[in-house]
Amino acid sequence: MDQPATHHTNSQLTLGQRAADQVAKFGGSWLFISLFGMFMMGWTVLNTELLGKTAFDPYPYVFLNLVLSMLAAIQAPIIMMSQNRFSDMDRLAAQNNYLVNLKAQSEIQAVHHKLESMQTEEIRALLLEQKTLACAGTGKQGGLSSSGAVYFDASSFLF
Repeated sequence: MDQPATHHTNSQLTLGQRAADQVAKFGGSWLFISLFGMFMMGWTVLNTELLGKTAFDPYPYVFLNLVLSMLAAIQAPIIMMSQNRFSDMDRLAAQNNYLVNLKAQSEIQAVHHKLESMQTEEIRALLLEQKTLACAGTGKQGGLSSSGAVYFDASSFLF
C-alpha cells in the first residue's frame, strides 16, 4: 500500500486514452461552449445575412445539422471512454480505501484489546492492594493465586 493503485502518469496511458481525456476535458469546458456558441452564431449569420441567396447552407441549416450530428456521434463515445477509465480509477480508489479502513479497524481493535487487558490487570492489582491493606489492619491473610485471581481467607471479610 505504498502507492495507490489509481496513480497513473501520462506516460503509462495509451495515445487513445490521452486523446480521450483531452477531448473530454475540452468538450466539458466553458471555452468549448463559448467557441461552439460563436461558431454556431457565425454559421447562422454567414448563411442568413452575409451570403443571402448564395448561402451554401440556407435556413433551416441542414448541413449544420449533419455536422453537429457527426460531431456528437464521434465525441460521445470518446467522452464515454474517458469516463469509463475514470470510473475504473474511482473503483480502485474505493477498494484501496476499504483495505486501509479494514487495516485501521484491525489496529484499533488490537489497541482496544491491549488497553482492556491493561485495565483488567490494574484493577486486579488495586483490588489486591485494597484487600492487603484491609487485611493488614485486621491481621487476616489474603493473596494472589497462580491464575491471578485474588483470594482471601473467608473470615477476612468479617471486620
